[in-house]
Amino acid sequence: MHAIPALALKDARVLARDRAALFFTICFPVLFAAVFGLVYSGMGGQRADVRIVAVDSAGTPESIALIRRLDDSDVLAVDAAVSLEVARDLVRRGRRSAYIALPEGYGDMSGVLLTGRSPEIELGIDPSRTHERAMIEGLLSQAAFEQLGASMRDPDRMRALVGAARQRLRADEGFSPMDRLGAEAMLTRLEELAGTIEQLESDGDNADPAPSPGATANPNAPSEPSPNTPAVSESVPDPAPAFSPVSIAVT
Repeated sequence: MHAIPALALKDARVLARDRAALFFTICFPVLFAAVFGLVYSGMGGQRADVRIVAVDSAGTPESIALIRRLDDSDVLAVDAAVSLEVARDLVRRGRRSAYIALPEGYGDMSGVLLTGRSPEIELGIDPSRTHERAMIEGLLSQAAFEQLGASMRDPDRMRALVGAARQRLRADEGFSPMDRLGAEAMLTRLEELAGTIEQLESDGDNADPAPSPGATANPNAPSEPSPNTPAVSESVPDPAPAFSPVSIAVT
């Protein structure tokens, strides 16, 4: 029984004479565990956002909504900057990962309807954060397309855009007669599309609830069409030509 403590004491004395072995036997495991504990201590909590800064020179409801969409994402945290110079300086000094600058005129969809071009959003990214570049570009394009889709699903919003585009078309003398005819035809189709969307929403709101399983059929109700009766197709206007809602200039 006394041999085991004696052997352990002898090994401890031998280990104490070899400082390198003593360090890797006792100190290194403790340091290793401490470092990994610090690295992974926040993994179970809230993740760190990619912080960017935005300069809104437009001040339109569309530009404000776009910035809000980006800030509401699970990845980005967006702060406001008073000027483009301040935003660039924050990115240059590594205080923010990137900046976006919304120019004056952003959100004027009447011009986009007629020309297919929108004011460019300037996107500047810290060169040391190249792995975040594609992610930020993708989120920015996604937010712009979602915003465009939401406006095109609103009949009142679509009619307002068509009205503004018509006023711009009449005031702009740079359009040729053929271009004017084509633009007017497109705006008319958009008006028809807005009416179709509104009618579908109205039909959905006024639809009768489905009868319960035990309900008795109304004898005066019109009979169901025969399976051999040809189906009647309803003419629905073609959607408007697709166009890009945002152009990104990466600096």
